[in-house]
Amino acid sequence: MSLFGSPKPSLSQQPPSYNALRIQTSTNGMVIPVVFGWTRITGNLIWAGDFAAVPHYSSSGGGGKGSTPNTTSISYTYTVSFIMALCEGLITGIAQAWLNKEQYASPSAAGLLLTSFYGSDPQSPWGYMTTNHPSEALGYLDTAGVECANYDLGNSDALPNFTFEVEGMNIVGGLLDANPADIITQIITNAKFGLVPSFPLDVSDYATYCLAANFLLSPAFTEQKNLADHVQDILDQSNSTCVWHDASTLRIVPFGDTSVTANSTTWNPSVTPLYDLTDDDFLGDNSADPIKVTRKSPANAENDVKVEFFDRANDYNVGVAEVYDQGSIDLYVKRPSSTKQYHAICQASIAAALAQVIQQRQLYIRNEYNFQLSSMKYGHLEPMDIVTLTDAGLGLNKFPVRIIQIDENEGWDLDVTAEDFPQGVGHAATYGRQAGSGYAVNYNVAPGNVNTPVIFNAPGALTATGYEIWAAASGAGAAWGGCDIYASTDGGTSYKFITRLLGASRYGVLTAPLAIGSDPDTSHTCAVDLTTSKGVMLSGTQADADNNITLCLVDSELISYQTANLTSLYHYNLTTYMRRGCYGSAIAAHATNAQFVRLDDALAKIPFDPALIGQTLYLKFLSFNTWQAGNQELADVSPYTYVIGAGLSFPGIIQNFSASQNGVFVIFSWNDLDDASVAGYEIRYNAAADTNWRDGTPITQVEKGTHLVSLKVAPGNWNFMICAIDKSGNYSPSPASYVLTVTNPNFPVIALTNEATLGWPGTKTNLIVHPT
Repeated sequence: MSLFGSPKPSLSQQPPSYNALRIQTSTNGMVIPVVFGWTRITGNLIWAGDFAAVPHYSSSGGGGKGSTPNTTSISYTYTVSFIMALCEGLITGIAQAWLNKEQYASPSAAGLLLTSFYGSDPQSPWGYMTTNHPSEALGYLDTAGVECANYDLGNSDALPNFTFEVEGMNIVGGLLDANPADIITQIITNAKFGLVPSFPLDVSDYATYCLAANFLLSPAFTEQKNLADHVQDILDQSNSTCVWHDASTLRIVPFGDTSVTANSTTWNPSVTPLYDLTDDDFLGDNSADPIKVTRKSPANAENDVKVEFFDRANDYNVGVAEVYDQGSIDLYVKRPSSTKQYHAICQASIAAALAQVIQQRQLYIRNEYNFQLSSMKYGHLEPMDIVTLTDAGLGLNKFPVRIIQIDENEGWDLDVTAEDFPQGVGHAATYGRQAGSGYAVNYNVAPGNVNTPVIFNAPGALTATGYEIWAAASGAGAAWGGCDIYASTDGGTSYKFITRLLGASRYGVLTAPLAIGSDPDTSHTCAVDLTTSKGVMLSGTQADADNNITLCLVDSELISYQTANLTSLYHYNLTTYMRRGCYGSAIAAHATNAQFVRLDDALAKIPFDPALIGQTLYLKFLSFNTWQAGNQELADVSPYTYVIGAGLSFPGIIQNFSASQNGVFVIFSWNDLDDASVAGYEIRYNAAADTNWRDGTPITQVEKGTHLVSLKVAPGNWNFMICAIDKSGNYSPSPASYVLTVTNPNFPVIALTNEATLGWPGTKTNLIVHPT
C-alpha cells in the first residue's frame, strides 16, 4: 500500500550477486613514487579483501482492491576493504582527493571515509588487519597511502579511480612547493632512495636563487631513469646548470643575471668578470684569429615558447604557458618551439616566467666564442664564469661572455667555449598576466541546504494511492540539483529513504492580500513571489483553469488560473480568470506572505499508511548537486516535522441523513456525494446529548456509491452521525446527525441477508432487503 507499511512481500526477482572484486589499479613491481611539494598522484592497490555483497529489497504493487500482488526485487551493493600505497614517506599529509570526477576536501571526507598513513619508519600495521588478518598485517614502513574498511562500492564490483593531492617532502614553509635545491639534495644524497655519493654538493647559492626567483617545484618521480636525467629535469625547470668546482664538488649555478626578491629572500648574481682577456692571453698561431665566432641566424630563433605544466589552480590538469615575441614574429616568421613538458611546475606564474627566460635565451644569445687559454695561468676558470673579450679584428672591446664549456687539450692548454652574456636575458621581467584557468568541473561541489520546504496533505482526487503527502523544495546553492528525502516515524531515531526530487519545485509567497472571491473569480489578482525557488510561471487558457491544469495551492485553498503576468524577476500576477475552492477546498481570504505552491510534477510525492494518520513525521531533505553528486549525509541536515494527514481539502457535509428502526435493524440513508475525492462514508453513534464526532463509536465504513445501509444497533437513545472520508483520510468538516431511540422489537422480522465485503479495509456490512 505504501512505503511506510505493506503486506509481507513475496520474492519475484533474485539476480545473482558478484562474488569477487575486479582489480583495476594494482601493479606488481611498480615504482614507489617520491613526491616533493604538493602534487596529484594516483595510488597502487597493495591489499584488498573481505569483499561482500549486500542485498537490498524493494517492493511493488499493493494489497488494495484491484491491485497486483506484492512482489519484491533484489538489488545488491558491494563493500571491500583495501590498502592503497601512494608514495615514499615520510610525507607531510594528504590534502584533496578525487573519486572519478568527484572532488573531496580530504580522504576522510564524507563519501570517502578513507584513513591516511604517512610512511613513517617504523610504521604500525593497520588495526583492521591486525584484528581480522593478523598473518597479513604489515606496517609498510616508509610508504604513505590510504586504507579503508568495508568501503561502499555501490552497485559496482570494482574500485573506482582514486587520485590524491599529496603533501610531499621538503615543502617550503608557508608555501606549497619545494625548493629545487632541496629536491636535488634529496635525490642525490638520501640514504633510502638517493645515490649517496662520495663527493660534496654545493647548492647554497642555488637555493637562495630559486626561492628569490620563485622557481619552486612539486615533482612526483613516478618513473625509473638515470639520476643525471632526473637532476637535469629539475635544473631545466629552474633556469640553472651544474658544474664541477675545484674538480671535487658538484656546484649548481643559476643562469640568472639580475637581482631578484621574493618570498622574503633576495638573491644577487655574481656578474663581475674574472678576467679581461686580450690578444696577449689567447693561444694559437699568428695565421688565424685567436677567437672563432659561430653566429646563428636570428631568423631561425624560436620566438614562440610553450611550457606544459600541471596547474594546481585547475585540479592539476595540464596547462600551457605560452610566451612569444611579436617583434621577432613580424620581422621574420612565427617559429614555435616544441612544447616543453615541465610537470614539476604547478603554478602558472612559474611556468610563464620560465617560458620567458627560455625565449629570451633563444632570441638574444645567438653567438658562441671559441678560444684557447693557458692552463697554467687560467686553470682555475670554470663553466658559468664571466670574462670579457677584446679583439680589434672582431670589433670586441671588453665584450662580456659566459663560459659554458672548458676542455683540456693534448698540450694541457684549455679549449674554451663561451656564449653571449647580455645582462638581463637570464631574468624574466614581471608582467601582468591573465592566466587561463581552464575549465575543470568539480562534480562533487557542495549543493547547499534546501530552502524551507512546503509540506502538505495532497488532494485525494489527485493522488495515485489516496494517501499521499506532497512536498515542494528548492535549494539555496547555485549548484543545487535536487534532494533525496528520508522519513522517520519514530521521533527521528531512524530514517528510511522515501523518494528523490530532481530539480526545484515552484513555490513562494503572496506579495499582496488575496480576498475572498466567487468561483470563477474575475475581479481579484493573486500576486506571487517565487524568488525562493526561482520559479517561472506560464499562462494558460480559460479551459486550463476550468480543468485545473494550472492548479496551485494558496494556504489551504486550491486555485487554478488563466493568465500569469510577469511583473519583475520571479514575480507574477495571476489574473483575468481564476477558479477558487477547487476540489472542495474552502474559499478564503489570504494575507501577504501566505504560502504559494504550483502543483505540478516537480513535487515530491510520499505515500503513507492511513494507520499513521495523526503521527508526527520527521523528514530530512538531503541535497545533491546538478551532477547528482556531492550528496549530503543524514547527519548534515536537520529534520522538518509534519503531522500525517493534516487536512488540505475536506469532503462535503452529508445531506438528508436519516435513521429509522425496522425490527432489530436500524436503516440509515443519505445523499451520495458527487465528489471524485470521496472514498466512502463512516457512521458513528453517541449518547443522544453528545454531538462530538471524536467521542463517537464507529459502526461501519462503506465505500462511495452506497447511500442505504441496515445495521443491528443495541437499544438506547442515540445520536447517529455520518461523515464522508476522502482518499487522503480526511473527514467532512462536521458530521450530519440524527437522534433516534432504538427499542427492543416485540415482533419477528423476516429478512433476506446478503453478507458482502464492500472493499473498505477490515469491515463487513449486512445488507438487508425487506419485502415491504
